[in-house]
Amino acid sequence: MTSKISILFFLILFSKFCFSQSEILQTWLTEDSEAVLNFYEYKGKYFAKVVWLKNPLDEKGNPQTDTNNPTVNKRNREILNMVIIKDLEYRSDCWKNGSIYDPLTGSTYECKVWINTDNELKIRCYSGILHETITWKKINI
Repeated sequence: MTSKISILFFLILFSKFCFSQSEILQTWLTEDSEAVLNFYEYKGKYFAKVVWLKNPLDEKGNPQTDTNNPTVNKRNREILNMVIIKDLEYRSDCWKNGSIYDPLTGSTYECKVWINTDNELKIRCYSGILHETITWKKINI
């Protein structure tokens, strides 16, 4: 009897762990409503890619590119389909040890991500000891 209870307890904990990890695998609208990103998992790490832009074209009608990238040969990369969150690892109740790239400034920050009780994605971006937390909303496409 106790072995059945132990197995049941383990299965409940394991399913909670698996569900928690996959919660991030959704589509999210940025705080400024300018972009939509889709999270995916690859080799145990989590990434987010831009899948929609409110303004996908520049003033000349060309696709928006990464013009502020500090690496000159990357400035022609299109922002649409760009992976801007990389290498997040799930730890307990959040995703950590990853980075987020801001194509508006060309800056990359360390980041930590979690989902709050309102089903919002919170992203804390770190630059040294300073940090900023942004909120993205889950959307259904």
